[in-house]
Amino acid sequence: MIRYNLLICFIMMMVALQAQLINNGATVTIQPGAVLRIETDFDNQAGTIDNQGVLEVQGNFNSVVGPGTTLSGNGKIKFFGTTNSNLSPGDDVLNKVELLKTTSTGTVTLTGAVTVNDSLIFGGSAGGSTIILGANDLTLGATSTVTGASQATGYVVTGSTGQMKKTNLGATPFTYPVGFDAVTYNPVTIAENGTIDNIGVRVLQKAYANGSSGTALTTSFVDATWSISDATPGGNNLTITPYWKGSDEVSFNRTLCRVARYNGQKYDLDASTKLPAGGSDPYSLQRSGITNTGNFIVSSSSFVKVAPKLFLEGAYVVADGLMRDVLRANNKLPLAQPFGLLTFTGTYAASLNSDEAVNQSIFDVTGNNAVVDWVLLELRDNANRSIVHARRAALLQRDGDIVDIDGVSPVRFDNISDGNYHLSVRHRVHLGTRTATSLSLSETSTPINFTNNANAIANSQKELVSVGSGIYGILTGDVDRDGRILSGDIVAIGGFFNTSLGNFNYFTRSTDADLDGRIISGDVVSTGSNINKQVNLNQ
Repeated sequence: MIRYNLLICFIMMMVALQAQLINNGATVTIQPGAVLRIETDFDNQAGTIDNQGVLEVQGNFNSVVGPGTTLSGNGKIKFFGTTNSNLSPGDDVLNKVELLKTTSTGTVTLTGAVTVNDSLIFGGSAGGSTIILGANDLTLGATSTVTGASQATGYVVTGSTGQMKKTNLGATPFTYPVGFDAVTYNPVTIAENGTIDNIGVRVLQKAYANGSSGTALTTSFVDATWSISDATPGGNNLTITPYWKGSDEVSFNRTLCRVARYNGQKYDLDASTKLPAGGSDPYSLQRSGITNTGNFIVSSSSFVKVAPKLFLEGAYVVADGLMRDVLRANNKLPLAQPFGLLTFTGTYAASLNSDEAVNQSIFDVTGNNAVVDWVLLELRDNANRSIVHARRAALLQRDGDIVDIDGVSPVRFDNISDGNYHLSVRHRVHLGTRTATSLSLSETSTPINFTNNANAIANSQKELVSVGSGIYGILTGDVDRDGRILSGDIVAIGGFFNTSLGNFNYFTRSTDADLDGRIISGDVVSTGSNINKQVNLNQ
């Protein structure tokens, strides 16, 4: 084998004073079977590198972008040594890249986008040979392979915005050897059984409430997010298998877990069933039939779903058999849930600090499914109704259906196990109610009808009111949200008397008892008809 050493000089090539090898216009040919070993930096500022053999670099490798600089050939670039190297091939495509760093500080950092057409080989030791992407993408060709990757021998670090991409990924599974940083390794195997596409992956540090942002989830999750993208949206039929170690688990049940995708509003936990994880540290779990890319987590969270139906006395229009949606139609409803600002007080105290919000398209829906207002739902303990296990904001529609923030689905309470619970419903200007008896709730949606009988489903004081023939609703007039309708509520209405629809404000002028966007005598009358009524959801 022929070996060219560092001190070999080529025409128009020189060793700079800083001990780096600079090509400033020469044509350098490394023949098949030959090795050019550079125990310093290599800077290809101009000229051609025709690599048919092996180019070994201990320091940085840089090739300037431009038509006068060419890097070609079917050979290999091999990084060795114990120190960090930077890699930037300019606008040229690499054929083979091998990493043989032998210490944990022996990394290769991309300082530009890199494409590898043939093979990426990891063979480091002592935790070395990680490729740090930073903001740059590492793209593998359609037939490119990856071998040798592991936490010990090296992998791709995606702790910034750069992705590892596979060109023309199809039904043959491909494993992305990725991790957030130099100590967390969370590869993922992906097959695209739909339209062949360029699929990119990066791993985020945590599992987040809003997919790639928000608060970090603290229970029942693997502590990682796999962010997956495609070049051409649509046509996906993905099979995804993420991997993790036991040390990545946060209050996690490995025997019953699922891969979940964030759909823009919540994780689609109900799109797949729980299964036991496979493997033995690392563990893995597969999910198939995924039709969209996005942010994926592994969760062992349980949930229950409810589909309540309820009418508001103040908003109900007998002639229509529906509630009015004046606030929605006039853009008076907030997109974000309001119960962090409009809190309930006294012995009736409750609030909700969450980032639940809807897209404007949800409020653009008209007809029976048009949104009337936000409501606050609570799951209360079977034996002690003063114990609230969970609270959720949800949307009340004109026909009485209470739906999740996607505008169509039953309301889902996450991190809640199957069991018996009472459900209570609160509204900002009506007395709340709850189920008279506890109900068995599970991941299968449970319908709960608060409209059909005053005695069958009500709170302990049965404070529902007839709003039509055999139809019941919750009482209007509790505009100060203390669980009682007293003279103080009428005073509060009077404080904003003669408010027009144009001047109505959901938060600062919120005493509209009939939800028509005006504060006038009708609000006083409807509130007065319920004077001295009260509710205690804890009893």
